[in-house]
Amino acid sequence: MFYGHYCGAWFVKVIEPRIPIWVLMNAVQFIDILHNLFVIFHTEKIKIRHDFTISEEIISVPYSHSLLGATIWCLVAGLWYRFFSGLGGGNKATFLICLLVLSHWFEDLVVHEKDLLLFTFDNTKPKYGFGLYKSFLLSQLLETGLILSSFIYYLKNTKTSLKNSANFWTKWGVSVVFVDFVISHSTSYITPPNVLFLCFTALTLHFKSCYLANQLDKVRIPTSYTLTKESLD
Repeated sequence: MFYGHYCGAWFVKVIEPRIPIWVLMNAVQFIDILHNLFVIFHTEKIKIRHDFTISEEIISVPYSHSLLGATIWCLVAGLWYRFFSGLGGGNKATFLICLLVLSHWFEDLVVHEKDLLLFTFDNTKPKYGFGLYKSFLLSQLLETGLILSSFIYYLKNTKTSLKNSANFWTKWGVSVVFVDFVISHSTSYITPPNVLFLCFTALTLHFKSCYLANQLDKVRIPTSYTLTKESLD
C-alpha cells in the first residue's frame, strides 16, 4: 500500500486543523520513509518483484516494519511533535501523530503477505500478513476507496479562504492534488529497474505529494471557521 496510507492524514486534518497537512502526510508514511532509507544504506533488504500488483518483495525489514519498530517510531514522532516541532494542538495532536505513524503497520498487515514481524527484530521469527495484495482488484478497491473517501471528507469539511480567492491553488489545487494521486498511484505499479531506483522514486513521489497537498491546504479553512475582518488583514 502506498497512497492508501494518506487517508489518515486527510481525516485527521479535519479532526485537528492545527496540525499542518505536511506533518500528517509524513506521519502516515514515516515508516516507509525510514524503510527506504534503511534499504538505501543496506540496513534492510528487499528485491524487485516482477508482479503487476506489487513491485517489491520484502526479505528483511525488521527495523521499520515490525510492530516493535513501528511502536518505537510512533513514540519518536510523538516526542518530536510535542517537544521540538513548535506546532500546536498539545496532547491531542501528539496522540494523533502517534496513532497515524502506528496505523501504517496495521494497514500494511491487511495487504502484505506474511512478511511483517511482531514485537521482535529477529527476522527468523514468525511473520504475519493477510495478503490482500494477492488480489489486484480487492487491493485496488481498498486503496482507492481509502484515499478518495478521505479526500472527499476533507473537501466537505473545509472551504476556500476568501483572502486567497484569486490564488492559483484556490482555483486548481483540488484538481492538481487529484491528478497527482492518479498519476503517481499508476506509476507505482511500473516495475523499477533496481532497488535503489525504487527507493528514490518512492521518496520523491512522497515528498512531491506532501508539497502539493500543503499548497492546497494553505488556501482552505475548516467549514466551522467564522470569517472576521482581522482574518482578512
